[in-house]
Amino acid sequence: MCVHGECVDQYQDYACQCRPGYEGKYCQYNITATNCSVNNGGCEHDCTESEDGRSRICSCVTGYRLENNNRKCVPKGSSACGQLLISRSEYAAPQDGPMPWVLGGE
Repeated sequence: MCVHGECVDQYQDYACQCRPGYEGKYCQYNITATNCSVNNGGCEHDCTESEDGRSRICSCVTGYRLENNNRKCVPKGSSACGQLLISRSEYAAPQDGPMPWVLGGE
């Protein structure tokens, strides 16, 4: 199942631990971006760099989950047309400057 990695057994599930240079749910993708400052590291929502700067991890805002490519975010549930699945109650104070992420709108 894990193309370029090792399968890690989890309770009623599994995960792939990728070899260096690969990513994705099945370690099937070459890592193409490791720096979040370049095109947000290829992440659709949030990008976090490792301390050594040699890798990055994509994550999604509340209400979304990562697709198998570990870059694109998809809604966990359905929403009304034109509405985003994000709780504004998480932000009690107004945000100064640009928001920390950009949501895709295809």
